[in-house]
Amino acid sequence: MKAFNKIGFHTSVGGNPTGIGDWMKALDAANIPFFIKAADSMTGLFDAQQIMQARSNAVPHTLVYRRSIAVNGSVPPSGNPDVPDYDKEPEAAAAEHWAWHKQHLPPELDPKLVWIETINELRKEVEWADWIGEFAFHTGQMALADGYKFSAFGYSTGTPDEGAWETNGMLHYLELCQQHPDQLSVALHEYSLKVNDIWFLRGSSRTLPKIVCHLR
Repeated sequence: MKAFNKIGFHTSVGGNPTGIGDWMKALDAANIPFFIKAADSMTGLFDAQQIMQARSNAVPHTLVYRRSIAVNGSVPPSGNPDVPDYDKEPEAAAAEHWAWHKQHLPPELDPKLVWIETINELRKEVEWADWIGEFAFHTGQMALADGYKFSAFGYSTGTPDEGAWETNGMLHYLELCQQHPDQLSVALHEYSLKVNDIWFLRGSSRTLPKIVCHLR
């Protein structure tokens, strides 16, 4: 019987990560996959990499990294690490955005183990979905060529709008994911929207507390 841990941690710069390493080791020892994501630091990810490397990826843990802030004053041409330059053609926007993120990945990051997110909570409207899908497609192609695992979109709760996933650009990227399920994926954010009741929208598209879903 396979067991999957449904809740993971999202770390960043600062905070108190004490105990995360013990949590990951305990799950790994029980052959239960864990989820760990870090933004702008390797907090938790470095330990997770060591666990996976020691056991030759025996357990399919999910590791994610995202750069969300400027690095020594450097930002991508869009001005924001989280979003592409919507004023450019998708391929050009993808090339410059991927180049900036790749340049600022932590040197100790293992590209064979860690999913890279370069975008976060993009425009939700259907009229942008084709452009965003093509942007993700071109980014995915570059990530594959460079030997990285890439996860696109990071849409916020309840988004994108209905019909977005059926646009040509989105289907283009999803088909690429289908061809490379171990290297390309979709990231989604969901929120309960109420701190004191995470299940008040049970049965709707917003039933989950704030998480990052990696669909593979």
